[in-house]
Amino acid sequence: MTHDAVVRAIFDQAPALPLRLATVVADDESAVRALDQYHDEAILRLDRLDGHREWGIRLCREQATQTPSPKLDGDGGARPTGTAYLQRRRHALRAGEEARQQERALTEDVFTTLGAFASEMDRQPGASADVVLNAAYLVDAAAEEAFLVAAQSQVRALAPHGIRVDVTGPWPPYSFAQLRSRRVADA
Repeated sequence: MTHDAVVRAIFDQAPALPLRLATVVADDESAVRALDQYHDEAILRLDRLDGHREWGIRLCREQATQTPSPKLDGDGGARPTGTAYLQRRRHALRAGEEARQQERALTEDVFTTLGAFASEMDRQPGASADVVLNAAYLVDAAAEEAFLVAAQSQVRALAPHGIRVDVTGPWPPYSFAQLRSRRVADA
C-alpha cells in the first residue's frame, strides 16, 4: 500500500514510470545505468502519459450462462424417443452457442466503444468463468467525462443481458507506464 501511495503522490504532480512492486536494482550505479540506457524511451513514454489517468472496465456475468439441457421426459411424462432427445439436445447446444456469440459481440462492442475515448486500451488478465472482459483504458483528463458517460450507457445497455459493468478508477496509469522496447523486456 505504501508503494501505491507513493506512486499516486508522484502522479498527482507529474507523469511517472513506476517500477513494478518488488523490482530489485543492485545498487545506485545499476539504477543510473538503467536510466541512461532507457532514457529516450522513458521520455517518450512520460510525454504520452502526461495528462492521462487509467480507468478499468470489468464485465461480469450476473448469472451463469449455461447451455440448457434437454428434458428427459416428453409430453405427458413419457420418455422421449431417441430422435426427439437428440433434436432437443442439438437445439440446446445451438442456443448456447448463439448466446456465447452474442456475449462475445457485446463484449467486443464495449471494448471498442469505450476505446474511442481513450488514447490507449488493453485487455488485462483476469477473465474467468464470470468475468468476460477485464480492460484498462488510458484516458486524457479532457475526455474522462465523456468516457464515464459512455461507460454508464454500457451499464444500462448490458444489464438486460445479465452482464454487470464495473468501472474502476481513476488510477495512475500503471498498465500503460511500462517501457515496451525489446531491450527493456530482455532486461
